[in-house]
Amino acid sequence: MTPKTKCVETIIVFIATAIIVIAKKDMFFETRHVGHILDNEADA
Repeated sequence: MTPKTKCVETIIVFIATAIIVIAKKDMFFETRHVGHILDNEADA
Protein backbone atom coordinates (compact mmCIF):
# COMPACT_ATOMS: atom_id res chain seq x y z
CA MET A 1 0.00 0.00 0.00
CA THR A 2 1.11 3.52 -0.64
CA PRO A 3 1.27 6.06 2.19
CA LYS A 4 -1.68 7.89 0.65
CA THR A 5 -3.76 4.70 0.65
CA LYS A 6 -2.86 4.06 4.28
CA CYS A 7 -4.06 7.55 5.21
CA VAL A 8 -7.37 6.99 3.41
CA GLU A 9 -7.78 3.62 5.13
CA THR A 10 -7.06 5.16 8.54
CA ILE A 11 -9.65 7.88 7.96
CA ILE A 12 -12.28 5.34 6.85
CA VAL A 13 -11.62 3.09 9.86
CA PHE A 14 -11.79 6.09 12.21
CA ILE A 15 -15.11 7.23 10.73
CA ALA A 16 -16.55 3.70 10.96
CA THR A 17 -15.41 3.43 14.58
CA ALA A 18 -16.91 6.81 15.44
CA ILE A 19 -20.24 5.79 13.88
CA ILE A 20 -20.31 2.55 15.89
CA VAL A 21 -19.46 4.32 19.16
CA ILE A 22 -22.10 6.99 18.56
CA ALA A 23 -24.74 4.41 17.56
CA LYS A 24 -24.01 2.19 20.58
CA LYS A 25 -23.24 4.99 23.05
CA ASP A 26 -24.94 3.23 25.96
CA MET A 27 -22.75 0.15 25.57
CA PHE A 28 -19.55 2.21 25.74
CA PHE A 29 -20.45 4.91 28.27
CA GLU A 30 -23.16 3.63 30.61
CA THR A 31 -22.26 3.46 34.30
CA ARG A 32 -25.09 1.36 35.77
CA HIS A 33 -22.71 -1.59 36.23
CA VAL A 34 -20.23 0.38 38.37
CA GLY A 35 -20.22 -1.09 41.85
CA HIS A 36 -22.62 -3.88 40.87
CA ILE A 37 -20.34 -6.28 39.01
CA LEU A 38 -20.45 -8.92 41.74
CA ASP A 39 -24.23 -8.67 42.35
CA ASN A 40 -24.98 -11.41 39.81
CA GLU A 41 -22.58 -13.83 41.50
CA ALA A 42 -24.21 -13.25 44.89
CA ASP A 43 -27.65 -14.15 43.45
CA ALA A 44 -26.41 -17.46 42.02
